[in-house]
Order: sequence, then C-alpha cells, then structure tokens
Amino acid sequence: FHVNYWDHLGWKDRLATPAITQRQRLWQATLRAPYVYTPQVIVNGADERSWSRYRADTLPRPSAAVVPGLRIERQGNRLLAEVSALPDGRRLAGYWAVLSGQIRSEVTRGENAGRTLVHDHVVRLYAPVAPWLSSQPRQHTLDLGTDPVVANTRVAFVVTAQDGLRPLQAASLACTAPLQGAKSPGA
Repeated sequence: FHVNYWDHLGWKDRLATPAITQRQRLWQATLRAPYVYTPQVIVNGADERSWSRYRADTLPRPSAAVVPGLRIERQGNRLLAEVSALPDGRRLAGYWAVLSGQIRSEVTRGENAGRTLVHDHVVRLYAPVAPWLSSQPRQHTLDLGTDPVVANTRVAFVVTAQDGLRPLQAASLACTAPLQGAKSPGA
C-alpha cells in the first residue's frame, strides 16, 4: 500500500493513491497512533514493529469459528467473490485489491538516490465494499474494464471486520491472461 504523504520530501511516489493514503490515516486513527509511518505492518489489527520475525506460515491466525468461507473466480473481465454466511450475525466489510509486481523505480533523490528499486505486491487499485451482515452469504463483483491485464498481476478480495481494516479471510487469483476484448500490449 503506497502512500503519498512523503511526496513533499522530493520524491513523489507514483504508486500511491489518495484512497490508499486515506486508508493509512484510518489505521492511524484506529490505532490511536500519534503519527503515520512506513513501512508499517499490521498483524491481526495490531501494529507490529518487529514484523521481520514472522514468516507467512508463522503468522497468528484468527479462530476458524469466526472466519467465513471465501471463493473468488474470474468471469471474463469481471471478478466475483462469494463469501459464506456465519451464524453470529455481526457486520463484516471487505475490499478488492489489484496487485502488480516487478515495477521498477529509478530513485533520483533521498536516501535511495541512484538506486533502482523493484516493487512487488503493489496495490494498484484499492476498492472497499459496503459492510453487510455475516448471517447472509454475500457476493461482490469487480469489473476490470477493458484494459489489458499485465504480467505479474493478482487480484485479491479481503473480508474484514466492520471497520474495513482487520482482515479475517482473503483469497487471491492470478490474472495474467489478457481480458476479453482488450488489445494486447504493442498490438
């Protein structure tokens, strides 16, 4: 999740979006933090400053009783997320994230001046969905439009607590084939 609140320091982050920056500010308010910072890692809704000690298979996981089933599939230019019902009737929320990788940045200023950075798992589109009651199964769609999907792209759907932040369940799907009706790059 690239943010734009460091742009005033002389190197504009071309991967940042206003929606993602607003999401970071929402985390600041939720955590009652005195300031925002990056890189920041949140693990199960808590700021985790020693995140490098984790591997993906050692991250704490929520109880299976509070996790809805989730399945995503691609139907042409649209993606469909199906979230199963839970008996507790609480409110859930979620978001779509379109992620790209192997994005290169030539840094001209700051502490990384003269270096080429390679970015992976960059959220290029962040699209929250409205909260719903967990007692009802739910379907969410994302229309990818007619732009061709580039290599190294994944789409994820994340089910969260009502605040839209704390993840409960996630699924992702590789979308490397061109979209229907889209021209291939260079065509």
